[in-house]
Amino acid sequence: KGRTIWGYRIRGVNPVDNPVRIWVQGALHGDEKATPDGVMLLVQNVLIDAALANEVELLVVPIANPDGYARAQRQSASGMDLNRDMMMRQGHENQLLMSFFNDFMPEVSVDFHEFRPYRSDFTEIGTRGVTAYYDNMFLGSSNLNIPEVLRTEIASYVETASAAASTWGYRTHPYFVPEDDHGSMRMRLGSASSRSTATNYALHNCVSALIETRGVGQGRSALKRRVHSMAVIGLSYVKKAASNPEHLREVLRAALVDPAGPVVDVNQPIEKRSYTFIDLAKRDAANFDFATRDYSLMEPKSVRPKPKYYLLSVSALSPELVRSGFFASIERRTFFEEPVMAYLVVQESNGFGANNQRTQKVHCNQSKMKVSGDFLVLAMNGNCSRLWYELMEPELENSLVRNGLIESSVGSHLPYYAIYETY
Repeated sequence: KGRTIWGYRIRGVNPVDNPVRIWVQGALHGDEKATPDGVMLLVQNVLIDAALANEVELLVVPIANPDGYARAQRQSASGMDLNRDMMMRQGHENQLLMSFFNDFMPEVSVDFHEFRPYRSDFTEIGTRGVTAYYDNMFLGSSNLNIPEVLRTEIASYVETASAAASTWGYRTHPYFVPEDDHGSMRMRLGSASSRSTATNYALHNCVSALIETRGVGQGRSALKRRVHSMAVIGLSYVKKAASNPEHLREVLRAALVDPAGPVVDVNQPIEKRSYTFIDLAKRDAANFDFATRDYSLMEPKSVRPKPKYYLLSVSALSPELVRSGFFASIERRTFFEEPVMAYLVVQESNGFGANNQRTQKVHCNQSKMKVSGDFLVLAMNGNCSRLWYELMEPELENSLVRNGLIESSVGSHLPYYAIYETY
């Protein structure tokens, strides 16, 4: 317990004046044992191409969860799933990682993972069960609080990387996973949860990728293939970013000033889709149809205006919020009779979420009022502005209120407020 997380900042011998900043990490889940090798093979392939190496600056974290990696377990030493902690940051590992991540301000991020090809619920498919058909799966993000221009750019990187993988014979697919639907199985295709790096890093205004490779529980089986496929896909991201940094930065600038306000509720249709598996009875590929929640088809149902900034009362800073590091560099200011829009809690229910942490599901009405006191000012003109949506809009799945980091009760106002262009 308490092992060091090593990170390496890497440039070419003769770097350009403003190289593209790319964050690369592996082993956030400690049982995904091939990911550090995938990270390092990617680094090697970048460095042997001198021209490419000069165009980029890498910040590489081969083993993001060293205690879990040493124990070959998914969780950290404290028993926490670190890829479900990105919106609470109660794990020391995530606090350290995100401190470096925010200092580096990556324009592209690549997070390598592995998935288990044979799951217990796969026994319910076919006559004798199935196993995974695909070598790699891409977990992008369909979170509607990521500006559309950035979501489109992320999708273009996936398309390019999938084509690069296919030239080596690797089979790829957008990430999907079974889920229970009132006793029957359906598929969840894609993701929108800011608890995971796929969405969380994109909410920091960068092109984000979470790459899943078939491998958990396989030991050293097909190790070279697993490592090589990661490096091929990662190299595709590096090359695409380096080939046109002006376009990449124009996309990120456009995302930064996007006028869309926070989406606080969505419509998500269910459609039937066909998926390919390896049928263990036939020992061959076979297709199966499932009802599917496709995150890419989500549409906004309820949207609030874009604030100029949020005000968070300093009195609401619990030890857990301070430890998270979310507000470490945020301006403090004293206000007197400041006109704001308050959040009044009108419905609430309690439960438990990721890492067995208490959750509070609320619905709020907004109302005008004036406030005085000391506040943190969360401005909407920085790289984290879309992250503030996810944290501060109380109805969202990973808000401070939902995650229990801000207490709430029906009939009370939350200790933070939104300020709009017009009151």
